[in-house]
Amino acid sequence: MNLTTILTNTIKLYPEKKALVCNGKKFSYRKFGERVGRLSNALIKAGIRKGDKVEVVKVDKLRLIVKRVKR
Repeated sequence: MNLTTILTNTIKLYPEKKALVCNGKKFSYRKFGERVGRLSNALIKAGIRKGDKVEVVKVDKLRLIVKRVKR
């Protein structure tokens, strides 16, 4: 089982339960899943593929700056 499967199953079981709190803002599993989906789609659109390495450069109030790690 991978992380995607675990998150998808958890969203189905507990869509409105609190998944995380960041800077006082609460996110349900459904909302968290939506954000994960948007990030995933943005990475795919940027050309990131399975097996590519990326680096999280900055995390600021739930905004991420991600860059591809050159091989």
